[in-house]
Amino acid sequence: MKQLVEAVLTYGIAGFFRKYIDFLKHRRQVRLQGLAFDIILSVGPACRSGFYLKKHSLRFCAAPLDWMMRYSLETAVHLYKTRFADFFVDFVQDSKQAEERKLKGYFVDTRNQITSIHYSDVGNNNGQPFREKMKNRFEKVNKLLLKADDICFLSNRNEDVSLIKNFLNEMGKMYQGKITYINIRHDRTKDFSAPPPHKYYSEKLSDRLKLIEFEFYDVHPLGGDKTINEDFWLGNPVEWDNVMEKIKLKRNLKFLRICKNNKISNS
Repeated sequence: MKQLVEAVLTYGIAGFFRKYIDFLKHRRQVRLQGLAFDIILSVGPACRSGFYLKKHSLRFCAAPLDWMMRYSLETAVHLYKTRFADFFVDFVQDSKQAEERKLKGYFVDTRNQITSIHYSDVGNNNGQPFREKMKNRFEKVNKLLLKADDICFLSNRNEDVSLIKNFLNEMGKMYQGKITYINIRHDRTKDFSAPPPHKYYSEKLSDRLKLIEFEFYDVHPLGGDKTINEDFWLGNPVEWDNVMEKIKLKRNLKFLRICKNNKISNS
């Protein structure tokens, strides 16, 4: 009741009803599409999935693996199970790579085989402040996952589907909500001339666990050669946007309140 009064005072009666009608339309839309989640997290193998989550306003909290590269799903499971205890505990820095590629830094977690190129502070004070920052991010995300009814993990991986199913099963042991894994798979047999519809695969592993795969030619229109196209890492923007438009956040006030109370951001 208090929230209702505050909303009316903030927007006025007419404004409140307009927003409420918009909310009902949104809820009906996401229910019809069937791809609506409390929280959506990127699981690599690099920055592409995180970028498209952010582009489509589906990333409302920052997670430790968002902008990391070259890690396996087995590593992701290990980190979630251990609460990121050994994340970048042992690492090497390649200043030459960073300078040549004009990166903020180039660091490799040698214990977990993870590459970081977007954080310049990995090497500060032997990495301790960076590790604490990432552990704090995990604890905040973990609170959301433990309370979530519908969880989604998003990636663009081309490894065997059995590895994805294993990840789903392991995450299902840690979190009690329904978990959907959406994977974008690169179809090497096609090119830009291939017309839609593209391949779609869906499998229920259990009452709570579901795997969805979209498969298309995931190469940037200007090519995938990073030496001549600096946007190569975006993959196929048109197809990514088509998929991301099918995914929605449920606008769950419970999660927005948790984010606010725990100062959870999407930076």
